[in-house]
Amino acid sequence: MTAIRGRPWYALPSVRRVFQLAAVVGVVLGIETTILHLSMDPLGDVHAYYDAGSRLNAGEPLYVQPSDTNANDFYRYPPLLAILFRPLALLPYPAAAAIWVAILVVATVLTFRRLGLREPVGARQAAGDGRFQHAGSPTGGRRW
Repeated sequence: MTAIRGRPWYALPSVRRVFQLAAVVGVVLGIETTILHLSMDPLGDVHAYYDAGSRLNAGEPLYVQPSDTNANDFYRYPPLLAILFRPLALLPYPAAAAIWVAILVVATVLTFRRLGLREPVGARQAAGDGRFQHAGSPTGGRRW
């Protein structure tokens, strides 16, 4: 794609409006999906992990289970995940689920930090941080 009047194609107002609309639709769908999962099957996969770890702790086979293959608590994951979940399966389910969610939140935060997403772009612009440049500028620059 070519630039129009010195601006990259993705910086055109019409393209930016499409991106903004897509972002709004994505946020609305994300909120709706979160509400749906929290109301219908909160932590459904975690229950499958917990049951698999409990089966391993009891010396039972990992993949022989009484539930239907379409059920949320059916274990369809690699055996390494069940092995890693064994220590949590020694705890009561609510405590194990809370620890698992905390691990996921910490992993997400560390991933964002590793990607360099430590503060919003607007904060860097307001602070006059020299590291921020427009992504379409000839010198390049950071996008985040």
